[in-house]
Amino acid sequence: DDDANSTDDCQSQSAIFTQSKEEVHSLLVGEDIDMKLGLEDLKRCWTELGELIEFEEVLPDELEEMYTKSLQMQIGLGLGGGDNDNDDNDNDDDRKLLDQNGFFAFYTYIDELFENPAEEDEAEGENGDENENEKGQDMNEDDDLDLDDPIAESNRIKADLVSYLEEMTATAKLNKQLTCGLDCTDAQREVIYDLITSLATIISPVNLVTSYSTYTST
Repeated sequence: DDDANSTDDCQSQSAIFTQSKEEVHSLLVGEDIDMKLGLEDLKRCWTELGELIEFEEVLPDELEEMYTKSLQMQIGLGLGGGDNDNDDNDNDDDRKLLDQNGFFAFYTYIDELFENPAEEDEAEGENGDENENEKGQDMNEDDDLDLDDPIAESNRIKADLVSYLEEMTATAKLNKQLTCGLDCTDAQREVIYDLITSLATIISPVNLVTSYSTYTST
């Protein structure tokens, strides 16, 4: 059962299609596994391919090129037809159609145009964390706080904190995320935490919260 599940997982790992090449081919040919498919057949019957064409995710020239490459691969494997002269016309027609191996190649060529979203998100997440860690290190390069002038040191850290929050907000708006750190990553939280911890470490009048109220009665 585990082997079957792992096989299914491998088959479903596509950057753009929801079905594996085996599943799509089975749907297209039905019980006739030796049935060959032309480009027009694929455009008409393969729903997800039709959507890619409709939304111009795959251009006609690209499609033709990938189809030709798949045919060439198929012929190169010796799957393009026989040597009987009486069947030349039939063989010529067959050479313009994809069998199962040719279709698998065609599917793969299209799939390779798109990066797997999960892998892309993971890579962006790793790179993002590295960048945030570098920013945090840059802000805290001098870990020895200037306690001789706590007010100046507090102001410096506050400026770093405000600048970092403003940068996060601008990035969040650009990526259509929640602002005010609501969509921030663990690495970003760590940078903010380190800056706030540094402020808490400094005993300065500007960091004290008093009970004095600025409200006046009217």
